[in-house]
Amino acid sequence: MVKLLCENFELELKEAFRFCKGLQVPREYEGKIIYPNMAKEFIAYLDTQGFFTNQKCFILTDKCKDKNRLLYLTAVLNSKMNFWYFKHIGATLGANGYEMSKIFVERLPVIETHKIDSKLLQEIEFTAEQILESKTQSYNTQNSADSMQGKSHPRDNLPCGNGAVALMGSRGIVKGEKGENKSENLPLAPLTKADETIHFEKNKKQDCDTKTLESHLNSLIYQAYGLNEKEINLIESELSTRERENRNN
Repeated sequence: MVKLLCENFELELKEAFRFCKGLQVPREYEGKIIYPNMAKEFIAYLDTQGFFTNQKCFILTDKCKDKNRLLYLTAVLNSKMNFWYFKHIGATLGANGYEMSKIFVERLPVIETHKIDSKLLQEIEFTAEQILESKTQSYNTQNSADSMQGKSHPRDNLPCGNGAVALMGSRGIVKGEKGENKSENLPLAPLTKADETIHFEKNKKQDCDTKTLESHLNSLIYQAYGLNEKEINLIESELSTRERENRNN
């Protein structure tokens, strides 16, 4: 079959390979932050694999290609302080949703790195990296255990080739990872109540694994912005109240 194709469709094959090469992700897109257009809280994904997204998401890039700069910005965007501020300037969607359009995000007060104490900046970046690595390891470990026990769900392994696997936690750092496609042409079965419970417990465990680190990172962000105790308590109190309301709804 290969010989037949090469002998009779040489020009077509060359054109196909040129087309595929054109679809390769340029290296300048391998470091970027992705955030959704609509969500219940401000969530930023740190993508280091160069994936594309659809029209329901936005991307932020850094021309200097400094990985640590992206870590810092991801940490700020995922912080409690940023979400509290965004709640006061962003558009609401229903009772609990927010629209994170560019016109709102570009108004967020992000302090430039050269204005932050170098040791504090390094600690922010280091803590963000720890959270990222912890969530990645936790996700991969859980997926491996589920695969060995035959617990994988078609929705967990969509036929997407070397696609992105999103690691997402409440107020956490997020990263894109490449994974093998293990479920080609599997039907997308509806989630049952048991599936939802298992998914919730997995996310809860991942959140607990990084809860201390996330709390420390929020404290570092407060320090970088020079917030006093009264201002910090105001943010923590408002967000805690909102979390309780969401659990009751």
